[in-house]
Amino acid sequence: MVAMPRWTDQSTNAMYITDVLYVGLRGKGIVTKQTSHKWIVTKEEIEMCIKEFVEGESRNEIRRNSYKWKELAKVTLDEGGSSDKKYLRVCSKTCMQVQRFCRVKEDHALK
Repeated sequence: MVAMPRWTDQSTNAMYITDVLYVGLRGKGIVTKQTSHKWIVTKEEIEMCIKEFVEGESRNEIRRNSYKWKELAKVTLDEGGSSDKKYLRVCSKTCMQVQRFCRVKEDHALK
């Protein structure tokens, strides 16, 4: 992944991708005289990042980390994983609240 943040939380996301998870590289933005206020990543910078992915020193570590996070995501999303359990809990609570709401509406309709 090539991170190219432009505004708000994108810089934080880019930092997380490149410095914490280490599954991507950050495009180095520049300010040009033509744009004066816009931060842009040149096609040469993107090309350099892609070359780093394909043949650079960091490619093995990035691939290893990407595979690790992929496997961890599979575990948590599989049936019985933590995300699956939380999803079922939210669905259960929502159904209970809807049933409670319907009973209240029924009681008011009967009066």
